[in-house]
Amino acid sequence: MVPVPDSVSDEVAAQMLVNPLTVLMLRREAEKHFTTGYDGVVLNNAAGGAVGRLVTANLSNHDIATVSLVRRAETAQRLRELFPEVPVVVTESPNWLDAVRDLIGGRTVGAALGPIGGSLSAPARSAVSGRHAGGVWTHGR
Repeated sequence: MVPVPDSVSDEVAAQMLVNPLTVLMLRREAEKHFTTGYDGVVLNNAAGGAVGRLVTANLSNHDIATVSLVRRAETAQRLRELFPEVPVVVTESPNWLDAVRDLIGGRTVGAALGPIGGSLSAPARSAVSGRHAGGVWTHGR
């Protein structure tokens, strides 16, 4: 049991407990790939959401190269302000996968992280393909 002030809703309290644990587990999965934290890159899909922002902050804190994927340009701008060192790609752009490939420049994608049922699972898998390919890890319901 965790005491929660009456001013905090049950939904917010649940997110405050579950989201950091989710991020920790996602980072641990990403770190299992031998390139993560070295020359590899982690793709963070839905990076504008609550878990996605925490993933970006956590991976940046651990010096893990990350490319954030977001659907809209407005969200990308907010993320660039919060995390200026992390590249952001807008997936509603028709050539977004080419932009990701340009950003990673031949480095290995050790992991692609994102919400379960996200529409980018198949493209993320293609970005994770290759000789030293990593995995696609999802979170959510």
